[in-house]
Amino acid sequence: MKFAVIRWAVAAAASAWAAALIVRHPTPIDGALPFIVVVMTVVAAVTHPAIQLSVPLLLLGEIVFPDEHLRLLWFGIVLAVSFAGAVQWSAGDATREDQWSAGDPARVRHEAQTSRAHAGEVARAPLIIAIAAILLLRWIPLEPVLFGREIFILVVAAATVMILGRTPVAIAVAVAAALFTPAVPLRTLIVPIGVLVLSIGARLLAEFWILDFGFWIEKQNPKSKIQNPKSVASQVVLSTIGALAVALPMMFFAWSGAFARALPVMLRGGPPRIERVPVRIALAAGQSAEVDVPREGRGVILSGANVPKLRRGTIVGTVEPGHIVVRIGDVADWGVLRRDHYYASRNPLPRRPGGILRGWGQTAWIDASGRIAVRPGTVVVTADRGLPSGASLQIDAIELAR
Repeated sequence: MKFAVIRWAVAAAASAWAAALIVRHPTPIDGALPFIVVVMTVVAAVTHPAIQLSVPLLLLGEIVFPDEHLRLLWFGIVLAVSFAGAVQWSAGDATREDQWSAGDPARVRHEAQTSRAHAGEVARAPLIIAIAAILLLRWIPLEPVLFGREIFILVVAAATVMILGRTPVAIAVAVAAALFTPAVPLRTLIVPIGVLVLSIGARLLAEFWILDFGFWIEKQNPKSKIQNPKSVASQVVLSTIGALAVALPMMFFAWSGAFARALPVMLRGGPPRIERVPVRIALAAGQSAEVDVPREGRGVILSGANVPKLRRGTIVGTVEPGHIVVRIGDVADWGVLRRDHYYASRNPLPRRPGGILRGWGQTAWIDASGRIAVRPGTVVVTADRGLPSGASLQIDAIELAR
């Protein structure tokens, strides 16, 4: 056991040293590569050595892919596959422990003597996997991390995993609760606390046999679970669902903030890459501006400023010719998807997003511009007279055909 700890510590140190030497790109994700490989080494240590293959693959991506978007997506794919494998392996280890405990007495005694350390690793693995995923999703970049709040989120996540029986679904629930918690303002910490309370309630219901939650909450009679084909099938299905639910956000860990606050956009691969001509005109209530859309133009990209409290359907302006009415839902406040502003906003995501993916990690966000289709020629954009004081309708750019 001690030798294994030393071996993995040396592997983590060597991986971090190699990553520090190889880093050659300026983004915070690239700069955090030594931290990432150390985290993955710890995950490999408590699950399966094959997970350590993620380290050379990450280093290879740093060398091979000069394009930033492609490189960071490669990092995400490697981590997604690695975490899915780790979650599945932890579920398989837990099942094997149950099988041993349900077997013949001689084997039970043998396993009790020879695999106590392994049993401890099985119990720890789900906790470490969940904490590792949250660290990569929330602690990069390090500078804006609110350490007190983030440590609290980690503690609550660990408690959630333990309450729900250290299963793959438990890991997924804890990671999701942490991912979708802005932590700004402070009262948003009610999200992981609420998930923990619901988890305690679910566990109590299961303990008193009011509800049957199957594999995702541990049962007191593992032998019956093994002998029941339906329980085995549900185990496989739920462990797969849990693994995929953890893998999905890990694929977008380089932009985890945008994934959490603009999920529909990120699930489509992020905001569309649009050829655009910057305009940058802000119109106060009642003001108008003419914009010349070139022959290859497809539309104008608009957003609001100081309109986060306006609800869906509120008119913010018009576009001529055609008297196109622009509402909240076609556009939103430009900075509403930033972490510090998201919780207080009432704006929905634009139907046709036209924003740009900005930043990295938990601080990543997409400006909430929307695309309004127009024909080439002179276009007149007018801000609605009913806009609040200090609010404006912004003409961000002209969208060009690809």
